[in-house]
Amino acid sequence: MKKNILIIIALILCVNVNADPIMYLSGKCKITSKRKEKITAENDKIVFSAEFKKFEAFVKSYSLLADIKLTNLTDKDMKLSFHSAFFDSSKKLLVCTSRDFHLGAGCRDLREGPRILIPGNIITRIASYQIIIYDVEKDEKLEKK
Repeated sequence: MKKNILIIIALILCVNVNADPIMYLSGKCKITSKRKEKITAENDKIVFSAEFKKFEAFVKSYSLLADIKLTNLTDKDMKLSFHSAFFDSSKKLLVCTSRDFHLGAGCRDLREGPRILIPGNIITRIASYQIIIYDVEKDEKLEKK
């Protein structure tokens, strides 16, 4: 199991090895049926906000829903790759996900988000998160050469 998790993390990280990270966020969080985790950040390229919440999917099974809102502050189209990971209190990886986004120039309030189906007892163990967003335009320029 640990080997599989390490392979997944390595694949996620390697996908964008030549991409420019444009935002990195990390912090403590607690997600329950009644409590959502809200994160907001802004730089000169994007405005990012996310709300992570527990969503009942099936009997004794839940989804970790990431309601993501992005705004492109530039006058150029952007191709972004979003990666998030959630850890328990001893910093062990519990779950991770990624998603790619296309943001047109000046695009406001694009709402998207990954949904991860996991047992409810895993969600209650989440104690911290790490999020990184890459601008993958650099990757495409390298591939065209």
